[in-house]
Amino acid sequence: MAEDSASISGLQAAYLYNFTQFIEWPESAFKSADSSFTFCVLGVSPVYTELKKVSDYQYQDRDFTVVWLNSTSNILGCQLLFFSAGAEHQFPSVSKNLLSAPVLTVSTQPNFIQNGGMIGFVQRDDHLRFEVNRKALLKAGLTPRATLLEVAERVIGIDSDSSGIESP
Repeated sequence: MAEDSASISGLQAAYLYNFTQFIEWPESAFKSADSSFTFCVLGVSPVYTELKKVSDYQYQDRDFTVVWLNSTSNILGCQLLFFSAGAEHQFPSVSKNLLSAPVLTVSTQPNFIQNGGMIGFVQRDDHLRFEVNRKALLKAGLTPRATLLEVAERVIGIDSDSSGIESP
């Protein structure tokens, strides 16, 4: 079972890294031109350790930094905020603090995207998948590439005339 947990954490970390390749952050998301891209993990999760493995990579010439947060006081310094299983209950208050800040929120919490989160991990047929709330992404000033939306298990927050994509 520990191997399954490590495997899932590794997959989640790989997805988190790959999300950076398919979402554009505005320059205002960074304190300066040479600021790093900061992955934040709220709460205790093996995803933190797995994300440390990608810290040698970059987002548009920005180094990656991986930060573990035990409170929500520094969330505005994050570009990507992953809610660990034990921290998911904090999302409602965190989302109020973020308002429309360019911080990608990701979680495994059921109904995460329906509750205003941006990307939610889901298990389907023993495979890790993800769902996207496009409206929440756009509200935060984040621009998803069409490829991200096409490979998502489900996308909410856009017109239903796009194939395989539904409105909330």
